[in-house]
Amino acid sequence: MAERAAAARKAAARHHATDTDGPPALTPEQKGTVRDGEYVNDLLQLRLNFSPEWQPFSDDRMARDEAIGRLYIDSSSRSSPYRVLWIGDNRGRNVSLSVVPVPPDLPSQLDEVASKFKQVSRQQLARVENLAEETEPVLMGDAQHKFAAFRFKFNVQDHNIVQSAQLTRTRGMLVLFTVTGSSDLDVTDALQSLKSKLTWAPLAP
Repeated sequence: MAERAAAARKAAARHHATDTDGPPALTPEQKGTVRDGEYVNDLLQLRLNFSPEWQPFSDDRMARDEAIGRLYIDSSSRSSPYRVLWIGDNRGRNVSLSVVPVPPDLPSQLDEVASKFKQVSRQQLARVENLAEETEPVLMGDAQHKFAAFRFKFNVQDHNIVQSAQLTRTRGMLVLFTVTGSSDLDVTDALQSLKSKLTWAPLAP
């Protein structure tokens, strides 16, 4: 039962990976790299030191969880070319990170961008049960990197899912973290942990 619940959480996580035909494919510099327990993106001047609490999913694990997502959540979904990191911990929580070139028609206000992502998410979650939106109490930003966020609760195969989407834009890219767990406490704790592990180089004045 615990394995099924964890699979449901990971399946729910993958739908937020910014599945779109709009922006161009990422270059290697835009994708960043995973090395020595860190995700490093020199272009964005972003570093996430996720080890040892979090570990990257294998290709087989991602393929399996995406198949579960198509079965129970969104049958039309596919693997996103913009997801640059997918990690999980031993509590069944998982985090996906997507990086997307900012399209020219994207709203300039971050809250408006979050609202558009929320609408897309609601459409993708149309098959889940008891979908509800809640105020997101935790933001991953700092003084120079403003984030907008929203949180959903729903059920997949009788399992409780809580999911937070956190997004910002920097250096011409949209950065989206999706954090998924089984309770509000799970997700809030994960966000606080990730925030403490996320560092940015200072922006030029």
